[in-house]
Amino acid sequence: MKSLVAPAIRSHAGLPAPRRSLARLRAIAPAVLLLSGLFTVWAGPLAAPVAAASGDWTQFRNGPTHQGYNTAESTISAENVDALGVAWMGATGRIVNSSPVASGGVVYVGSTDGMLYAYDAYALLDCSGSPKACTPLWTAVTGDSIEVPPAVSNGVVYVGSLDGKLYAYAVGCNFGGQTCSPGWTASTGAAIWSSPTIAGGVLYVGSNDHNLYAFDAAGVSGCSGTAPNKTCTPLWTAATGGDPLQAHDRRRCALRRVQ
Repeated sequence: MKSLVAPAIRSHAGLPAPRRSLARLRAIAPAVLLLSGLFTVWAGPLAAPVAAASGDWTQFRNGPTHQGYNTAESTISAENVDALGVAWMGATGRIVNSSPVASGGVVYVGSTDGMLYAYDAYALLDCSGSPKACTPLWTAVTGDSIEVPPAVSNGVVYVGSLDGKLYAYAVGCNFGGQTCSPGWTASTGAAIWSSPTIAGGVLYVGSNDHNLYAFDAAGVSGCSGTAPNKTCTPLWTAATGGDPLQAHDRRRCALRRVQ
């Protein structure tokens, strides 16, 4: 059964500008995943890096510090939160355990069908009906389930998969619902249950092989070949004492995969 990514919740008076925070979102089949509207004015499909908007929510819990708070936004308040309603919905091939991220008017979310989906946050493209049902601007295929949020930085979307690989896609890699190929990939020693974090031009990600990996986020240092077969090796690694996900969370995600 398909699960629904129901997005950009908005005020009945119209789409909001950015919002202050995004709760950690989960879905179990066939539940609907509600996405906060964390966006500023829509500027159309992005084909190149753009400056961060005040409402962007580009990594797990907003940024590399994972505080889960956006100080640049004040649209939603205790006075108007009860006026929020569903703006649009989009279907994925299986359930969604990954919370979404938002950048430049596009929402990115992974699914347990092993695919990354990119949707128009304001439902201006590839959407119809009321409430609107949207098809993705583009999709990308990984080798296994995506259980954690992607991350966006400098025009690139990064996502880890349970196949143990990290995938990097250009934000404007394709449109019209077409499938994107990665700009580069990198392998870890086991499944990736940890969301990528980008800071200072370095991408950090944990793996179930009990290692922390640091990669050049630009896909230059330690990389060879050409897209879509370009591969990168870590700048460095560090051993940890266990998995990056707590055992009870891992069991819950495994149960959802079975469902």
